[in-house]
Amino acid sequence: MYCSQLWSPYRKADILALESIQRQATKYMVCYNDDTYIERLFNTNLLPLTFVREIQDLILFYNLIHGRLDVNLDRYFITVNEERRGRSNNEIANIIPGSFRTEHRTSFYTSRMVKLWNTFPENIKNT
Repeated sequence: MYCSQLWSPYRKADILALESIQRQATKYMVCYNDDTYIERLFNTNLLPLTFVREIQDLILFYNLIHGRLDVNLDRYFITVNEERRGRSNNEIANIIPGSFRTEHRTSFYTSRMVKLWNTFPENIKNT
């Protein structure tokens, strides 16, 4: 999972292939009992790998918006906010990805993060 913000798979076949590794590992961890995959995850205190990658994406985004990394966010994200009045400068509204010339950018971190971030309610975004 190291640096998954850069290499995270976007094709369903790749996601299923990665998840199958964890399925096999959890079978081994619980001595091949008859539990379902979800039960094995619960018993081993693990999350599905897709959730882990989303959490890592969010942690990186949190560090970016709070200035913990020296990255110019304006190059990658555009903040959209129709009602700027009444908001503090620390509040982040909806975002859209910056403009890029290639179509394969839809699977990159910036596009994944935009989709995920914009699904959150305002109170979560402002926390």
